Amino acid sequence: MSTTEPPAGPPPEPPREPPREEQPGPVRELERIPQLDIIRGIALMGILLVNILSFGMPHPSWIMPGFWAGETALDRATSEGISLFILGKFYPMFTILFGVGLAIQYRRLRARGAADGAVPPGVLFRRLGWLLAIGLLHVVLFWEGDILLHYALAGLVAVWLLRVSSRIILFVAITMLVFSYLCCSLPMGAMAMLPEESGRAAETFEPASIEMAKARAGITPMEALESFFREPPHDSAAMAAIYKYGTWREAATFRIAIYGLYMLSLCLEMRILGLIGLVLLGVLMERRGFFTRTPNLPSWVFAFFWGCLVVGLAGTALLIYYTAGRIDLLYARYSVLVLLGVTLALGYLNLLRAIPWERLGRWVTAPLSALGRMALSNYLLASVFFTTLFYGHGFGLYGEIRHAGLALLAVAFWVVQMAFSLVWLRYFRFGPLEWAWRSLTYRKLQPLSRASP
Repeated sequence: MSTTEPPAGPPPEPPREPPREEQPGPVRELERIPQLDIIRGIALMGILLVNILSFGMPHPSWIMPGFWAGETALDRATSEGISLFILGKFYPMFTILFGVGLAIQYRRLRARGAADGAVPPGVLFRRLGWLLAIGLLHVVLFWEGDILLHYALAGLVAVWLLRVSSRIILFVAITMLVFSYLCCSLPMGAMAMLPEESGRAAETFEPASIEMAKARAGITPMEALESFFREPPHDSAAMAAIYKYGTWREAATFRIAIYGLYMLSLCLEMRILGLIGLVLLGVLMERRGFFTRTPNLPSWVFAFFWGCLVVGLAGTALLIYYTAGRIDLLYARYSVLVLLGVTLALGYLNLLRAIPWERLGRWVTAPLSALGRMALSNYLLASVFFTTLFYGHGFGLYGEIRHAGLALLAVAFWVVQMAFSLVWLRYFRFGPLEWAWRSLTYRKLQPLSRASP
């Protein structure tokens, strides 16, 4: 009797390997949003046009003409033009774009499985921590007008809110901006408009000059610091004496002391709150696809942004008209410029978003995009170059060039930076400092050359 074996079943499936989580890493080139790089490049150009006045002239000459002897009508017109269109407008733009970038990176990290659920991913904290360190080095080695450290502090707070709803983020952003303005800029302007303050400033004022600075050459950083907190022209002359005639060590001691006092002031804390608000606005814009062709926003939002452009330009023009030549209204003017600057920044972003960049040709977009992709390197390169050009440890041209000449220098430097960025990115994937920042963030050397796999 024969027996038949039952038919064999299907062979067992080999054990499956669990899916691998993609490791977090820098944004790939194909993932970049070209429009954001272009707008970031334009914002960087505006920032340099303001910063170069601070590089080459003492406070408060770069805020308002009339504080530094030898200014011509062209210098005054240049200064007022920068105040009208640039001053206080482009750094809020850049801050909002910083928030957009933070939100994009967070979203992509979560998509790659790198978010740990309970708290924001550690890679963002490392990224912001290293940015803070870069900002500190920037202050110590080159310039007290650094903004990177402020961005890092604002980002370290904002990153905790990336998981909450858009309504909460909007509420926090508006609260931060209003509180910052009411607690810092508004009181500063109101104090400057008190009758006794205005009269004293107007009656005792005389513009500072290179001769005044030369007469004070050799003063110690602490003596300069004491004079810096007196009324003009003593503050301008003291700053010029240190930066034009002092050694690198003396200049560094002075700017670290200035920056340290500023860091301890309530005004800085309020400014950081304002930056947090701007960063959170950037997060909201990214969530709603503001910089895409199909934004998820009601039409009234864009009408509001167009209104910001009109109101900001008209308000700034009226402010400059009524305060022209009013030395006693310096801080009142600056206070209002801060408020109008945020308004105009929103209008500028909406205007730049609406431009069909893809129709303008690569000869327009490629240089701007390259500049924006290497924003960190170009920002710090400007500090290295211009402090060497103007300060005593370099060529010592501090205070020699006025507003119009400095603006021309900025335009020339734009061209140099665009050409440098285009050539660099032809052979490398990141700017030099962007590569270092990414490598430190991800604890691994990132491929730099385009020839590397």
